[in-house]
Amino acid sequence: MNVNAVSVIAILIALFLGLVFGFGRGLKIFNNGIVGKIISVIITYCLFGIVLSWQFVGGLLDKFVDLLDPAKWYFRVLRYIRIDIIVFAVVLYLVVRIVNKLLIGLISGVFEANNKVILSINKILGMILFVIMLFVFVLFMFQIIAWIEGATVESSFYQKLEGSFLRLDRLYLNNPLMSIVESFKNSIRGAK
Repeated sequence: MNVNAVSVIAILIALFLGLVFGFGRGLKIFNNGIVGKIISVIITYCLFGIVLSWQFVGGLLDKFVDLLDPAKWYFRVLRYIRIDIIVFAVVLYLVVRIVNKLLIGLISGVFEANNKVILSINKILGMILFVIMLFVFVLFMFQIIAWIEGATVESSFYQKLEGSFLRLDRLYLNNPLMSIVESFKNSIRGAK
């Protein structure tokens, strides 16, 4: 089966799921249980480099590191493993989870009202939501494959994508998630 056929089938499945579940229930699916936690990790990952580059966040992390007395061996270990970055990631994840719960609770209630216009909008937005989630999933898969194989025109994965009508070959080479990794690397280098 070629890439174009797989792409069309995946999009049709996403549209069908969006139509069946709608926007309100779709948001609940993507926010509850293990799926919700995975989505929160993904959102945290996407926000990590951006928020870490903010000056006041860097200042708070510097103050936190200054509290760790280098004279004590256990604080030196914590400094070495970059406990400031670990604590920052955990706090950011918790903030994302709380904001997700609040927003999803508000939004999903509105879109599950028993009104024909709202139900129609709910189905259309549900289809859009599921296609967006498919796109995000594809971006992450491309990023993982690029880490393993390399995102070059010589890679075998790129060769399979080349010439697809959705331009997946270009998306693979120019994956926007790779800029998040670079931003994260630069923030870590700058913090040392």
